[in-house]
Amino acid sequence: MLEEDKKLLLHFVTYTSMYIQIVDKMNIVSFITGYEMGRKINFSENLSLYLQKEHKVEKRSTGWPGQIANYSDKMGLNWVAAFKQITLALLASDASKE
Repeated sequence: MLEEDKKLLLHFVTYTSMYIQIVDKMNIVSFITGYEMGRKINFSENLSLYLQKEHKVEKRSTGWPGQIANYSDKMGLNWVAAFKQITLALLASDASKE
């Protein structure tokens, strides 16, 4: 992932309501999907692999949003808080450089 992408995704996670009006699972997934398509990156795959490797959350038919849901249930967080926590950890790790 390019440094430019990393910076924008960090800004998105930190200031989510500047990018989407209603901060919820559906709008976050839509933003990430659109960003990936426009920039031709695969952030969601990195996110999924990070959840599998670091938190033992398996990827199922629900994809990375389902992994976030499983993680959020496990940690007692709402989906948005879990997404932000995992995304910040991923972007701070070496795994985001792949």
